[in-house]
Amino acid sequence: MQTHAVVNLSMATLLALWALAATLATRPDTSDRYDTVGAILLGLAAGAGTVLVLLATIAYFPVGEFLLPIVPSL
Repeated sequence: MQTHAVVNLSMATLLALWALAATLATRPDTSDRYDTVGAILLGLAAGAGTVLVLLATIAYFPVGEFLLPIVPSL
């Protein structure tokens, strides 16, 4: 689970760096390239988050009456 969390943090960092670079870009001819890279990074971050959530609910935690073990304590 920690590996998937590190992957998600890495994806979030890359996405944040892209957002910062795209915001600070001053040349209008590079905007299409920034859009493409941003779309790819956003897709990778969403995919990594989806994989983490699916594995957390299916493989990492036992499935019982509740989907996540913390639910009964709330």
